[in-house]
Amino acid sequence: MTATDELNLVSNSLGRAEAKLFDAYQLIGQLVGYLNSIEWGTHEEWTRSQSLRERALEYLTASNTIAP
Repeated sequence: MTATDELNLVSNSLGRAEAKLFDAYQLIGQLVGYLNSIEWGTHEEWTRSQSLRERALEYLTASNTIAP
């Protein structure tokens, strides 16, 4: 395999990984929106949803600072 072939292979793999990562970011964003839209009945449910929102937002923020 030539260096050009190897470079194309790596480039294609990177493109697929970026697409998967973008999809994951979108799903996490949708999860945050969904959790924000739910009316939680008990304090325990609200606390659990708040924790999930905070972790998801932290992940998105950290991921966005890493992503180009």
